[in-house]
Amino acid sequence: MRRGAIRLPALVSLLLMGGALTAQAAPTTHVRVGVYPGPPIAALSPNGDHEGIYIDLLRDVAQRERWELEFVEGTWAEGLARLDRSEIDLMVGVGWSEERAARFDLSEEPVLSNWGQIYVARGSEVQSI
Repeated sequence: MRRGAIRLPALVSLLLMGGALTAQAAPTTHVRVGVYPGPPIAALSPNGDHEGIYIDLLRDVAQRERWELEFVEGTWAEGLARLDRSEIDLMVGVGWSEERAARFDLSEEPVLSNWGQIYVARGSEVQSI
């Protein structure tokens, strides 16, 4: 076996290991997340773990972006006040309004669409919204 044939795989392995070590050494960002009881968006499981659609999504983003999540529990109003005072970095489930858009950096893309139905009394002349 030629000497160069041994060195090249060893060099490639060292470069790959070095890249992995660099990725692991990257600093994490601590992100404080305001959560309130609002299943299925966010809730506490019976054993005290945070769960829900937005929690799962945040955990996925946190893993990719190297965020360390700290969940800060409270009511919806408490979370919004904490966001206003910069005591938390983000909050799940804040709907868009002009007033909120003026105060906060809101997502342009909805994560989840709400659904609903409208009922009218029999014989009503209402035909559409």
